[in-house]
Amino acid sequence: MSGRGDGCAKKLRGPADRWRSGLYKHLGTTLGVFRWAIAHNYPKLRELPGTALNPDGRMHKSRHQRCLEAAPILLCCLLSVLLCVETYADDRDRTISQFQHTAWTAKVGAPGGIEALAQSRDGYLWLGTNNGLYRFDGLTFERIDPITGPAFPSRGIFSLLALPNGDLWIGFRAGGISLLRAGVNTNYGAADGVPQGRVRSLVQDGEGTIWAGTDGGLARFAQGGWKRVEDDWNYPRKTAWGIHLDRQGTLWVATESTIVFLPARARRFQTTGVQVGQVAQFANSSVGKLWMAETTRSVRPVPDHRPSSTDPEIRVGSKAILFDHEGSLWITTLGDGLRRVPFPERLKSQKIGEFSHVVESFTASIHELSCQ
Repeated sequence: MSGRGDGCAKKLRGPADRWRSGLYKHLGTTLGVFRWAIAHNYPKLRELPGTALNPDGRMHKSRHQRCLEAAPILLCCLLSVLLCVETYADDRDRTISQFQHTAWTAKVGAPGGIEALAQSRDGYLWLGTNNGLYRFDGLTFERIDPITGPAFPSRGIFSLLALPNGDLWIGFRAGGISLLRAGVNTNYGAADGVPQGRVRSLVQDGEGTIWAGTDGGLARFAQGGWKRVEDDWNYPRKTAWGIHLDRQGTLWVATESTIVFLPARARRFQTTGVQVGQVAQFANSSVGKLWMAETTRSVRPVPDHRPSSTDPEIRVGSKAILFDHEGSLWITTLGDGLRRVPFPERLKSQKIGEFSHVVESFTASIHELSCQ
């Protein structure tokens, strides 16, 4: 697989698939943009822009949506969703070769150098790239700049956070954070309390506080300003890589060498004592188990306060992982495509090699990579 900057946006779609809330996710350096859409959660579906649901649950389609349905395979999927939602078997039983792969290339406006993805409540997919901010409506890619307020501090975007109220928080590779609210931009830099260095992750906790993980440390946005998290919070390290809020409201932070956590409504971090490499991302499985993606080692569950030989481990470096709504684990690799584990709960204590048949793999062809 090619790295970032190949100018391709790509999607895998299963026979029962369509747009679904929350599955726009950053799937790493090797595949650009992925859109995962599973039909089984139809009543909770987040609509595309220009789409509405009638009171009886049926879809009312605008001209914009009908344009998207022009492709026969998508039309077939939509009809299947409307008529036969309950008849589909568990998609986890399908192999990755049975998914339909579609690519958007530079010829249709797909940007290159994609570093971050976020989906807003109106259905738009936001793309943070090395060359600025883009918005995708399922049909076209649009470059977005602030309508009012200052320009973004730099073009290189590394992290995004879309909030339910429409706010979009933007973290930059060169440092600094922007808040885009209704087209009005506000920039925050070192003078405003943002630690120096690349902004790797942004999350919002259950109390509404925004947290930022940067190369220069951990910070929180409270009372209109950024404040560095230090000894008063028992935060022990100088850096913050991946940040994650789990279902119980606990905030997990990967430092340069270990993982610490802050229970809901607590004010002091606790350490797991687990030694880790560079943890880029966390994700919760369908059974609530917290997994981590290490660029320097593997994808594995976060041990419960101590290393465990009973946990599975998939020995491939990764910057991004995702559990879909059926429980399958998707893994991006560092240059060798995508991995899928249909039933991660069945792995037990297996230590799985990079090219093991236990996990499925997907790698685009040379023709697809050329974007011709």
